Amino acid sequence: MPIKMSKSNNPKKKYMITGTKKDGSKITRHFGAAGMRDRTKISNPEERKKATKNYKSRHQGDNLNDPYSAGSLSYYVLWSGDTIAAGKRAYKNKFGISL
Repeated sequence: MPIKMSKSNNPKKKYMITGTKKDGSKITRHFGAAGMRDRTKISNPEERKKATKNYKSRHQGDNLNDPYSAGSLSYYVLWSGDTIAAGKRAYKNKFGISL
């Protein structure tokens, strides 16, 4: 079963992934704080650039090498592209996993 991304059923989170990892284990991970903005929600290019720089600075200590960590999911899906589709492409390019 591939990894699928959907709206989170946790009211404190935006999205979740569910599915089976490459090692065969099941995964459910919620990510993205509900009510907080992310790069995909900011339309002003200057504000987007500043917010992205600040986010990446605050989260540089996150575990960005684990494709299933909430930190890497947020970093790549929500903060690496101007749209969710672009963020999913960045995630796939980094980890080879389609969402």
